[in-house]
Amino acid sequence: MKGHGAPDAAFRYTERYDPSLMSLKAFHIVFIAVSTLLCVGFGVWAIAEYRSYGGSGTLVAGVGSLSASLALVWYGRWFLRKLKGVSYL
Repeated sequence: MKGHGAPDAAFRYTERYDPSLMSLKAFHIVFIAVSTLLCVGFGVWAIAEYRSYGGSGTLVAGVGSLSASLALVWYGRWFLRKLKGVSYL
């Protein structure tokens, strides 16, 4: 509805910055950190279950989860280096 007094969507959303909202960069870092902790926790639990009761499924799950946590750490470091110049706000 350009020309009828209604601003276009891009203008409306860029002008309403709320400083109390978390930035996408900060959210991404928090999300990766929480995901890493969950992967480590699950991996440790699965390995402990394997040691107690056996079963190849829990061993595979534990090793896979710990591998995923290492990949998440690598990704988090890469992400921080890539967006070094971008503000957290």
